[in-house]
Amino acid sequence: MKSTPSTNRLRSLSAGLGVALLSGALAASAAPAQALVVEETGHTITGSVTTLDANGVSAAADGAFIDLYLEPYADGDLPWDEAESAPDGTFEVLGVEDGEYSIDVYLPDDDEFVAQSIPFTVSGADVVIPTIELKTALDVGTLEVTGSSVVGKTLTVLTDGWPAGATLHYQWGYSTGQSGGPIDGATSATYTITADHIGHMLSVFVTATKPGFEASQASLFSDEVVTAPKKPAAPAPVADSDGLASYLVGKGSTPQPQDSVGLPSGSLNPAKGYEASVPWLSPDSFVDVYLYSTPVFVGTFPVVDGVVQITLSADLLSELAAGGHTLVVLGQSSGAVSSVTVSIAAMLASTGVDPVAAFAASGVFLLLGGLSLVAARRIRSKA
Repeated sequence: MKSTPSTNRLRSLSAGLGVALLSGALAASAAPAQALVVEETGHTITGSVTTLDANGVSAAADGAFIDLYLEPYADGDLPWDEAESAPDGTFEVLGVEDGEYSIDVYLPDDDEFVAQSIPFTVSGADVVIPTIELKTALDVGTLEVTGSSVVGKTLTVLTDGWPAGATLHYQWGYSTGQSGGPIDGATSATYTITADHIGHMLSVFVTATKPGFEASQASLFSDEVVTAPKKPAAPAPVADSDGLASYLVGKGSTPQPQDSVGLPSGSLNPAKGYEASVPWLSPDSFVDVYLYSTPVFVGTFPVVDGVVQITLSADLLSELAAGGHTLVVLGQSSGAVSSVTVSIAAMLASTGVDPVAAFAASGVFLLLGGLSLVAARRIRSKA
């Protein structure tokens, strides 16, 4: 029989009293023997459990365990007390105080039956639970899903080994890793993936029902993240910078400073290459990127773990005019827009050298030349 919290408490109490009685006997062997009396306080919960076969024939559920729970549950999910049914299916739980409870029934050694839960209130009297009837549960078959987790592709669930005469019901679902739920309308053996679930992991639940039996369910969860195929780049959203500001406002995008995406502050050297890391939370696998004022196509880049790594090559930057520019990122599937302000330094057309840097360098050389001249004059004067 399964050990219960009440049984454990009694054993502990008995062991403690046994030690005390033994000590007393050693100290005063002439003391009269004392009877140990344990009283249960509170009320008694009684009831019975039977099982039903497919024809509705009832039989006693010998050995069913009954878990009694506080509402809300005490000590997390652990039972507050428990009892085992007698051979005729009856059970009793002793010492139940007033309060709100639920009683759960299960057969630990037989998977053919499912648990049932009954809520009730104890208030100043013993409680008799109506007979709890458990139906035979249908056997569970196997599941297999074919197809790839790509937008536009169709997934198909294959079933095998389910009971004859059972009706199978399907429900596809999704998970983001932190949340999830059923996909509305996806209740057949096939599901065609939509762009709504880019970045999600998909699942399928199959429930079997048959008159006279308890329903059974099996599920299958994919660990593949849904992606979208790369599309040809979309045209630039506006023709020039004159219409860019109003376009960004309409898309709810406020240009962020360049140092917020990993670029250095100040003007970028057009003779060097850079990489911008733009956060991306919209459901896209790829984004198209343009640089304004006059739109220049930067490229199409993948979204990886919620970030787009955008390469700004020296060849690209050297073709742009000095001054302020706007990096515009467009989601291929969602149509979402993000933007970043970018400043580019001027470059000497013939040499490819930044004039500001060249001027600073020339100043250093002039200073060094002046110091050399003074030193030479001092040497001559000493001679």
